[in-house]
Amino acid sequence: MYAEEMEDVLDEAGKVNEQFHEQWMDFIGDEEYQQLMEFFAKENFYDTWEDEPLLPEQRTKKLKAALVGKDRIALIQAAFTLGWLVGRAEQILRDKE
Repeated sequence: MYAEEMEDVLDEAGKVNEQFHEQWMDFIGDEEYQQLMEFFAKENFYDTWEDEPLLPEQRTKKLKAALVGKDRIALIQAAFTLGWLVGRAEQILRDKE
């Protein structure tokens, strides 16, 4: 799941559950959230011009560049929070159905 897809799921769940929406909005304010969205951008994993996944070495190069100068521990902690939020959002949307 790429950044854009994650944000779509989070947005839809936020429309259904106000408490979840507030949790997500609090997280959006964190600098690490924005860095994660940049890290998980589709362009870091997929060549949109060729319409195919990047080769492993291309992907690794892009991901390493996205991490330069970043607090990796803070990003790992934020990634756990993001994963929890996306999982919770998916559950909210399933329960809605």
